[in-house]
Amino acid sequence: MGQFEKYGKKNRRWIQVIILGDPKTKEPVSFEVNLIQSSELDSAKRQLAELRGAGAKIESFGGDGSYDEIALWNWLDYNGIEPIIKPDKNAITPSGSRERDKNVKERNDLGFDIWSRGHGYGHRWTATEGIFSAVKRIFGEQIHARSELGMIQEAKAKFWAYQKIKRYGEA
Repeated sequence: MGQFEKYGKKNRRWIQVIILGDPKTKEPVSFEVNLIQSSELDSAKRQLAELRGAGAKIESFGGDGSYDEIALWNWLDYNGIEPIIKPDKNAITPSGSRERDKNVKERNDLGFDIWSRGHGYGHRWTATEGIFSAVKRIFGEQIHARSELGMIQEAKAKFWAYQKIKRYGEA
C-alpha cells in the first residue's frame, strides 16, 4: 500500500493506493485508489477476483502478515494460485487451511529465512514497493487536484504514465 498526500498544508489529505504488481515485469497489474482508508486485504481480494473474472492467469500471490487470513489462503488454493504469504509467528495448526498449515510447518521446521528464500517471499517488494518508489520519484508524492474525483484520477494517471514510460524505455 502506498499513499499520496494532497497538496497544501491546510488541506492535507491522504490518498490510499493499493496495487497488485508483477515482480517479473515490475509493473502494476491492478490497483485501487481510495480517499478513505480501506482494508488492504479486502482490496486485494476484490482485485484478485476481478483479474480472475477477466481471465488473467495468476501464478502466485505474495503478501505480508496482514494477508494471513484463512479465507484468503483457501481461496488462493481453490483457484490454483500459490500463496506466498508470511504466516503469523504464533500460527497454530490445524488452522482450517491445508496450504497455510503446510507453510506454517515448513516455516517452523526450516526457519523464516530459508522458508522465505525457498518461496520467493522477498520478490513481492519489486512488485509493490519498487513501483511505489518509482512513481513517487518520477511524479512526486503530491496530489494537486481539488475535487475527490480529480484526486483519484490524478493518482491513477501517475501509475498509468509510469507504465507507459517504463514500456517506452524498454522498447
